Amino acid sequence: MTKIARQYPEMQCFVLMPFGSKKEYVKGPQEADFIYKHIILPAIKKALAIEINDRTVVREVDNSESGLITKAIIQRLAEAPLVIIDITGHNGNVFFEMGVRYSLSKSNTILIRQPETNIPFDLANFRHHGYEVLDDAASDKLAEAILATISAGARRTDSPVYEVFPALEVDTNTANESRMPWSDFKDRIDKIRALLNETYTAKTYRPDAIIGITKGGAAFADLLTQDWLPFHGATLALWADRESGNWFSNSINKSLLQGLLEFAGKPSHDLRVLLLDEVIASGVTYRSATKLITEALPECHLRFLPMVYRQNNNYERVSDRILWKHHAFNLDHDQINDIHLTAYMQLPWGKDIRRT
Repeated sequence: MTKIARQYPEMQCFVLMPFGSKKEYVKGPQEADFIYKHIILPAIKKALAIEINDRTVVREVDNSESGLITKAIIQRLAEAPLVIIDITGHNGNVFFEMGVRYSLSKSNTILIRQPETNIPFDLANFRHHGYEVLDDAASDKLAEAILATISAGARRTDSPVYEVFPALEVDTNTANESRMPWSDFKDRIDKIRALLNETYTAKTYRPDAIIGITKGGAAFADLLTQDWLPFHGATLALWADRESGNWFSNSINKSLLQGLLEFAGKPSHDLRVLLLDEVIASGVTYRSATKLITEALPECHLRFLPMVYRQNNNYERVSDRILWKHHAFNLDHDQINDIHLTAYMQLPWGKDIRRT
């Protein structure tokens, strides 16, 4: 199933057809405009029950050199819920763009053609919808074909690529503009866990407690400790009282840390605490959380571990306590960046990596 990061959220249909200047249609561009305005658009409006405008329906016509395809066209081919392709005239650009669509989407692609169009051998087994320019019912017939296609949805595969590779996944995320794929997220968790397992086994770094910063840090801590070699310490989470503006300096968190001290049965200067957060950006939550912990547990051995950050200056904000500077790891800056640095704007569930 294709993963899509929508850049055109209002688009419902993308139409590929020749411009007509290369004699794909008998009457050239004039016929192309007639087909689009009087057959295709009314059919889309009837089938999808949407308002037709230049955002909901986008028309791509061939008016350039064969094979020229822009980033915007590829993005639309990947994202459009429905694509209608007129193969009348055997236009090279249209065929090329059709191939891109079939590579990026398993369903909801409709091929249309005029009756006299000679179907290439390679396309003989593809579904086609025939139309006649002078048929008064051409638009209604196309509307029925559209309804049948969208009703079948993902249950019907119209892409020959996905018929051969039904489990194929195409990740259309683009770094700097989209969400981190779950596969990337999992790889980072696995890499961090492997490093912690090594030091846990070697007894060079074993925290007494893992503390997550709010829900994100708690989720990170939970995922990280799955399959970690037996961890017998406490796993806790700080609550941020955002409405009062006190953030972590509240009675709940202070009681939690006092309970940790009693549970550990050792003075705070002997406590090894690992503080976790999924993202480090401005460093505001990091500073507030570390201030609370160092006040509640004086001289404790406090280390910090983020999941990701986007820029080197994010790292600089936490470099004084970052876990990897502990002698058990002693990673250099490049190695640390390799673990945490990302160009994505969001975590897989949509949280903005730039804000925390």
